[in-house]
Amino acid sequence: MREIYRKRLTDILQGITGPANTSDLLIPIELSMDIEGIGGIFPGNVFQSAYIPKNYLDQTVFQLMEVNHEISSTGWTVSLKGIMRMSYIKRYGKEYEEKFLMDILQKDLQGAIDKAEDLINNCPSGNKANISDDAKILIIEMIFQLGGNGVSKFRKMWQALQQDPPDYAEASVQMLDSRWAKQTPNRAKEMAQHMKDCG
Repeated sequence: MREIYRKRLTDILQGITGPANTSDLLIPIELSMDIEGIGGIFPGNVFQSAYIPKNYLDQTVFQLMEVNHEISSTGWTVSLKGIMRMSYIKRYGKEYEEKFLMDILQKDLQGAIDKAEDLINNCPSGNKANISDDAKILIIEMIFQLGGNGVSKFRKMWQALQQDPPDYAEASVQMLDSRWAKQTPNRAKEMAQHMKDCG
């Protein structure tokens, strides 16, 4: 970088009116903690801790990346690991109207429905899957969580669903034989059971 540019950028960043002198810069941090046993926490959720500096509390949240459970003779412990994310609402005071959020939800849901129809009519393993409406709803729910590309990779599940009649029991087994089932086991088990019950 040419020296004149380097000097100008240094002046902007570190000068009297630069961010280094007008605000406390937030250094990205990871936060790990152990808490007493609790269920219903999944990767992607956000959390906060009162044991961090106030400027972090005012502007950030931590997105959960890892959840580990340990049950021993001393009790149940949950280990959480999160990475810092800026909170737009906390930092800028921006709140969204319910209609705006519902429109986004509706758009995302319609996208999941359209992708489900596409996958059902053109199975990744070939042919069409003539499945029940209940099974279609489960596919839509999986797409809503994993995206169409993620659900298309459940090739053995699709092979089971395109049988005549569909083999819902085998499809449920294949749903559980996945990284998805390891990451969100409770949700995966519940949905796999619903798939099995479609038969």
